[in-house]
Amino acid sequence: MAKLGAGYEEQRKRKPDIIYCQYSGYGAEGPYADIPTHGQMMNALAAAFRMEMGDDGFMHAAPTEDPMNGTSTGGEGTAVGAVHAALHVAAALVRRLRTGEGCYIDVASSDAIVANAWIGSTYTLNDHRIADRSSLPARGGGESTGAKYQFYETADKKAILFCCIEHKFWDNFCRAVGRQDLVEKKNMSSPVDFAAHEDELRRELQEIFHTRDLAEWVQLAAKGDIPMGPAHRSVLEMADDPHVLARGVVVEGEHPEAGPFTYVGESALVAGQPYRVRRPAPALGQHTWEVLGELGLEQGELDRLAAAKVI
Repeated sequence: MAKLGAGYEEQRKRKPDIIYCQYSGYGAEGPYADIPTHGQMMNALAAAFRMEMGDDGFMHAAPTEDPMNGTSTGGEGTAVGAVHAALHVAAALVRRLRTGEGCYIDVASSDAIVANAWIGSTYTLNDHRIADRSSLPARGGGESTGAKYQFYETADKKAILFCCIEHKFWDNFCRAVGRQDLVEKKNMSSPVDFAAHEDELRRELQEIFHTRDLAEWVQLAAKGDIPMGPAHRSVLEMADDPHVLARGVVVEGEHPEAGPFTYVGESALVAGQPYRVRRPAPALGQHTWEVLGELGLEQGELDRLAAAKVI
């Protein structure tokens, strides 16, 4: 933008209180600022992927060994930084109302991934400083071994994520399933208890979860104040979830050329403003003539360019 004469300094000359946000993969400052970013590069820089050489001579994905899953939960690289950019702009607008001052904001998607995965980032960066590990979830082979924060299979062969690490939630669960004998199976020396490496308890819980279908477990969770919920194994399975359907984040629509099309809607529900697809994605070159006309090209010139197959 600076090379085009539209960078922050040039814009600031024209509007001193401008709020100028630059959002890119690696950011506008730093040794990698001039590297074009693509796809998963931002996640890779943020250590969201652990890759290892396989016996076949190719690199393969491997489970992360970082505490709390490291930065693997930071989000999808090409989009996650946009949230941070928008929120910083909103904050800058409030600041300008109070001070009259604008600012320049440089957002890197790779930084946003680290910030989004703040739990894993913080625990990993401070792992060597942690003296008491009794409240941490133990890992084995890249997977959590905690019985109380764990995935379990239900009677209908679906998956549920069980998260009763706080004692009150564990008590709620034990009462709800009629297993008061399990209430005392908790580490009272810590406010949270992952039940790390307690394989016997994990096997017992798996037997319990095999007694009901996923829908029954979800109903019990809502009724009994128990933190557990569906762990869908595919996007299509997720799209059929009654809660997802009720929220409306999956939207069925019609594209004028492509026909029936399923869209991803908004993550927020705004009162009185239901989500709708205001305009479909344009076809290739659909607006070329309109844009060039707005730039001042006359009909004859547009016809000549079309005949020459320039447009």
